[in-house]
Order: sequence, then structure tokens, then C-alpha cells
Amino acid sequence: MFDNLDWADNYYILGANFKGAFDDIDLDATFVSFGEPIAYDIVASLSPVKDINLSGQFISDGVAEEGWYKFAVSYTGIPNWQLGAAYRDFSTPLDLILRDTTPPVVDGSFVIPNPYFLNVGLEGMILTAATNYAGYDFSGEYDYALRRTYVEAAKDNWSAKLKLFYPWEDDGFGDEVESLVVFRGSTTADVAMLKNVKFEGVVEFGKEAVYGGSATYKAPIGLDVVAEYYSDNLKDDDGLGWIQEKGLVIRAGYTVNF
Repeated sequence: MFDNLDWADNYYILGANFKGAFDDIDLDATFVSFGEPIAYDIVASLSPVKDINLSGQFISDGVAEEGWYKFAVSYTGIPNWQLGAAYRDFSTPLDLILRDTTPPVVDGSFVIPNPYFLNVGLEGMILTAATNYAGYDFSGEYDYALRRTYVEAAKDNWSAKLKLFYPWEDDGFGDEVESLVVFRGSTTADVAMLKNVKFEGVVEFGKEAVYGGSATYKAPIGLDVVAEYYSDNLKDDDGLGWIQEKGLVIRAGYTVNF
């Protein structure tokens, strides 16, 4: 995972983490020293007044004059509402030597939602809102960096989303707004002698209609069997850099804990 440590043979790597409450501030700070520079990742939050929470994150590789930062505020003073705003600037080139370099996608297959690849280069405001009405959860978000806005309604094991965005092209974001309407749902049921099979389905309406779903069964012996079918790529998932495979895919494997 960490394939950028050729220099490390000449240095001792030292690290320390501090986590806890200091006065009214909740702090989670990590410092890593590799030779001369000291890299750090500091997250701090506090509530100066009732119903308002402030937080900030600061990341540096110990070399660049400027690092990454994010400031956020959340407000819960309106009954049954959660409002939030944040500003992030992850545009400064940093050499985060100890970061996980595993890409989100390998040979077209999704691996992990690597935090570095999902955030590097992003800069701008994020606005969020969430509420509950008549047993339904409603939420919305505007992200300037991703040129994306969505509103979503959910209840139990299903959701409906309206998403507006500028599609990414070779030289930047396009000029025309595209829209998606996405319905997702899941349930668990017994199929013949197979117990607790989890079914998930999705249908997406954009320039074209895309549909698909999966069935997952975990055998008592620890074997996981997954069958998936998708008619085309789901644009709602493109933010992870994952291009959905078409057609039927069946996978099986064990999960071993040790």
C-alpha cells in the first residue's frame, strides 16, 4: 500500500497521536516525523454556544508552506433541522509520504474509497441540510468543488434522489447541467434453502435509463456469494471514480479474521 517510502531507509519514522478534550475543545492530533520535516493531521471541534458546533482540520506534509484545511459549522437550533456549511481547500500539492496509495479503482474494479483520491485538489463551499417529516428523512447538499447539488428522500430501506451536476470532461466541467433521478431499495428474504439473502436494486433516469441490482448470500461456513447485474454504468456512483460493469457478474470468497 505504501509504495513511496524509498527514502525511509535513511530515517527513523516517529509518530504520536493525542486525542481527548482540552477545556472546551475536542482534539485529535497526529504528528509524524521522518527526518527533518514533521507532518501533521489535526482535527479540532468546539461548541461555543448552544446548538452551534465548529470544527476544523489542518493537514501538512511538513515541507510545503501551505497545507490543506477545512472549516465547518453546524447548526441545530431550528427544531427538526440540521444545517451545515463548510469550506475546504485541498489544492496545495502535498507529498503525504505515509498515505495509502491504493487507488479507488484497479483494472476497472472498485477497490476502496481512498480518502486522498476523493479529496485531492478540491476547493470550495459545501452547504447541507437535513430534516425529518412524517417519518421520511429529507436531505440536500450543494458542493461547489464538484459542481453538484442533490436532494434526497429516504425511509427505512429505500431512497429517492434528484441530482443536478455539471459533467466532467477532458478539460474541466461541461457547460450544461445534467440531471439524474435515482431510486434505490434493499430487502432481505429467504430463497428456497438460502436464508437471509440481501437484495439491492437501483434504477437511474438521466439521458438514458440504467437499472441493476445485486443479491448477496453469506453461507454458514463463511463463504460470501454475490450476483450482480447492471444494464450500464451508474452515473450516481461516478464520484468514486468507479465505472460500473455491464451485464452479469458472480463473485465468491471468504472473509478471514485473524
